[in-house]
Amino acid sequence: MRNRNSIPYSASYPGHKLHMDQNDKLAMFGATHVIAVDGFSSCVTSHTTMPIKNNCLIYEEVYRPTIQTHGMWDTVRVDHGREFYLTLFMQGKNEHLRLNRQRSAYIQTPSRSNLRVERLWPEVNNRVNYPIKAALVSMVDNEALDMQDDLHRFCCSDLTVQTCRVGMQRCIPAWNEHHITGRGVPNAMLTQKPPLPAVPAANLPSGATCSAMYDTDAGQDGCLRDPRPFAVAPFQDAEARRRCDAALGARTADLSAIFEAAVNRNPRPLVHALSDCIDIVRRFC
Repeated sequence: MRNRNSIPYSASYPGHKLHMDQNDKLAMFGATHVIAVDGFSSCVTSHTTMPIKNNCLIYEEVYRPTIQTHGMWDTVRVDHGREFYLTLFMQGKNEHLRLNRQRSAYIQTPSRSNLRVERLWPEVNNRVNYPIKAALVSMVDNEALDMQDDLHRFCCSDLTVQTCRVGMQRCIPAWNEHHITGRGVPNAMLTQKPPLPAVPAANLPSGATCSAMYDTDAGQDGCLRDPRPFAVAPFQDAEARRRCDAALGARTADLSAIFEAAVNRNPRPLVHALSDCIDIVRRFC
């Protein structure tokens, strides 16, 4: 039987619900997107792309910038993944600053129920993920990319994350400025509101500080340890890394051009850039 949403989605005002979710379409190549979306306006308030899901990075690059810029949301909605533990912990720490304290400070639901975010991912997939993934899959099929090789994994993740960031920096502003039938423009709907409750800077410390607070307050030492990296940097020392980065900077084509070509069904610039990256990094290992 087909799943039905018997209760229509509802967010009463900007700042009522903040939906956060991750997109793993490129996880096998070392890139994961995380975004935050206001439920009332569908405006993306912050986003990032990282090699692998990381509690501290999600808090520092998605949740904290959203709260610093706009103020305190009543409720944060996420799925049941552990990558949001630190964000939920800090939402709970600051729950007394919310506009409506009668609501739950956060709610965890299955991903398919995180409606505002789920409606955005098809745009991200079509405009960013699928063109890049097609190029990388072709390299794997042609045995030019070995995702079992740590050097290949390191280079692939590094270039994929950088290229995805170019795409997301185009896709998200376009989404926020497009007109949603019957509702309006996300950016306009979010900004035409009374100010949300401000959060003092001291209440939003660094990810490392929050992680230490979590371990102390929640008594769950080790739960927020950095996840195993997607690939270990293959350099012997910092100087080798510096020299390699300089060589890559001189050889790597413009990332915007690489992304534009991939979107226009021309994977060659991305394929060539990744092949060059692998060759250069190997020389400095």
